[in-house]
Amino acid sequence: MQIIKINEEESGRRLDKFLLKYFDAAPKSFVYKNLRKKNIKLCKNRADGSELLKSGDEIELYFSDDTLVSLSSFAARLLTANDDRDETFTLEEKFLDDYCKIIYEDSELIAADKRIGVLSQKAKPQDTSINEVLLEHVQRAAAQDNAGNDNRFSSFTPSICNRLDRNTSGLILFAKTYPAARLISAGLKDRSIKKFYLTLVWGRVSEKQSVKAWLIKDERENKVRIFDREIEGAARIETVYEPIRNGKLFGKDVTLLNVELVTGKTHQIRAHLAAEGHPVLGDIKYGSRGSAAQLKKSFGIGNHILHSWEMIMPEDLPEPLSYLSGKKMTAEPPEYLKKLIEEI
Repeated sequence: MQIIKINEEESGRRLDKFLLKYFDAAPKSFVYKNLRKKNIKLCKNRADGSELLKSGDEIELYFSDDTLVSLSSFAARLLTANDDRDETFTLEEKFLDDYCKIIYEDSELIAADKRIGVLSQKAKPQDTSINEVLLEHVQRAAAQDNAGNDNRFSSFTPSICNRLDRNTSGLILFAKTYPAARLISAGLKDRSIKKFYLTLVWGRVSEKQSVKAWLIKDERENKVRIFDREIEGAARIETVYEPIRNGKLFGKDVTLLNVELVTGKTHQIRAHLAAEGHPVLGDIKYGSRGSAAQLKKSFGIGNHILHSWEMIMPEDLPEPLSYLSGKKMTAEPPEYLKKLIEEI
């Protein structure tokens, strides 16, 4: 028999969701069948899986070690740890600084500044994204903190909460715990977490604008289309942008904008601004290839100019993130953008 003790991180999760994560090599039916047969109990009592876990609860698993190892990679890791064998990491060590700069970190989350050219999540199995790099960073720290501690299982896998395009730099939030992931995801979904971007666009913008439209994504081309009216299958979008500085580049008007992403759809800022007549500098998908080529030739910049620079947390965040209520997180513009701003 194996006993799993629930900690604060797992509190609030449904028992069946926890078990489905734990028995990651078993069919879904295995969990419900063994709940019915009472091979899995919660606090010594029969359970059906709908129970909400509380800190201090104990889950009893009435299986042999061989069965547990064959059906759960987590159980295998724990039993291996109990045999005093070192846990190994399958992801080869990466230099964290090549992928991001950590701006803020505590026991609940990380705020990181993603580099240009880095994926937020894997596109192909062989990829390494900021998600894997930050996960390894957290796992290594946890392994050091828990040396000699047998109770190391968590059904929650830390992960990023928001995504940026490969060539968009800036703020990524990475949740270490399930409660943090739940609160951050909810804040991003209900827009109570405010997100702001810096971008350089073609044309002169003289006043703050709040624009609404409808967006449809073409999955085949990985490109979106913007419409000024509601059409079937389109998602409503809203973007607010405000000029910070006007200038000239290659003899043409350009504007540095502070953009608030009110809704968050694929390529929203780039496509929406282009539809408004202000394509982002360096953007070959929604802007001019010729202008992008000129930017690369003159400044060595081969990406669109878009940086997620600020997030503001809600004023009334509940526990366990109440200490972050109203907190502003900032990722300074990358050096190439600072130089380009000086140029204009």
